[in-house]
Amino acid sequence: MNGGVCVNTPGSRTCTCTGTGYTGPTCTVDVNECAAANSGCSSAPGTNCTNTIGSRLCSCGPGYVGDGLSCLDVCTSTPCANGGTCSVVGNGYVCACRNGYTGVNCQTDINECASNPCFVGRGSCVDGIAKFTCNCLPGYQGLTCQTNIDECASQPCRNGAVCVDGVNAFSCSCTDGWYVSACRPVISVTHLNRVCCGFVWCCALPLFPSSQSCGLCDALRCSKGGVRCVSLFRPRQ
Repeated sequence: MNGGVCVNTPGSRTCTCTGTGYTGPTCTVDVNECAAANSGCSSAPGTNCTNTIGSRLCSCGPGYVGDGLSCLDVCTSTPCANGGTCSVVGNGYVCACRNGYTGVNCQTDINECASNPCFVGRGSCVDGIAKFTCNCLPGYQGLTCQTNIDECASQPCRNGAVCVDGVNAFSCSCTDGWYVSACRPVISVTHLNRVCCGFVWCCALPLFPSSQSCGLCDALRCSKGGVRCVSLFRPRQ
């Protein structure tokens, strides 16, 4: 019975039960396959062998995966990405992610720029691993471009002038007698006991070239009486 082979013998017969999962004179007694050396199931901790009629069923224990004949720790396959640490928990695993990553398997890079940490209009955010970098526009500095660089800190204005800080720039409020670009002295005019104040051009009379009149030399002024306009210097932009 149960797949056994009957062998005729003189005056009798014999049942061969090999490979059937049964034993006994007529192959009717179920063999407990789990009784002998776990019947080939995995030796991993927690592996279960369940005897069935004519066979057996192997299953992996908690924290292991496989067909029961071969069971591997769930963390053996390194499911945690980006340097995450795997730990067996119950029948599964949990990943402890490194800073800057999230997700079941630590597969997602956290976008540190999502909160817009850089001051609006002062710089752009570049996402990194567990950090961000603000590329500041000219005139700003700091972790989040929060600081307007003080261009007056180097005291660029001279001769008692007041420096007014701007964005990546400065301006000088000059005292009389000094040119507005950093308040440097203007070229003195012959026969006049003063220097030009804040103007770039001077008018010179052709008959009296040494007698120059300082002032804003526009086309109208220089066109009168044969006066010509000469450039003494140019301001720095």
